[in-house]
Amino acid sequence: LYTEADGLPNHNVRGITLDGAGRLWAATPRGPAVLEPGAARFRAFGLQDGLPGVSVNQIFVGQQGRLWLAMDNFHLVEYAGGRFRSIG
Repeated sequence: LYTEADGLPNHNVRGITLDGAGRLWAATPRGPAVLEPGAARFRAFGLQDGLPGVSVNQIFVGQQGRLWLAMDNFHLVEYAGGRFRSIG
C-alpha cells in the first residue's frame, strides 16, 4: 500500500496503469505520479511539468504504448518522450 509518504501527490488514487517499461503510474486529484522499477518513491508531476491542470480522473496506456491522462478540466494529455502534450 502506497501513501503520500511514498511520494504520491494524494492518497485518493483514481486509476493506475503499468506501462511497457514496467513503470507504475497513478492518477490522483493532485496530479499523476510514476514509480520507476526498483524505486522506493513515486515521482509526482504538476503544472511545472507542462500539465494543463493537476486533477487526473483516469490514466491508461493506449494501443501504441503511449500513456494518456484524462484530466478534470476536460483535457486529454499524452505523455511521450518524457513530455506532456495536451490534446484539447
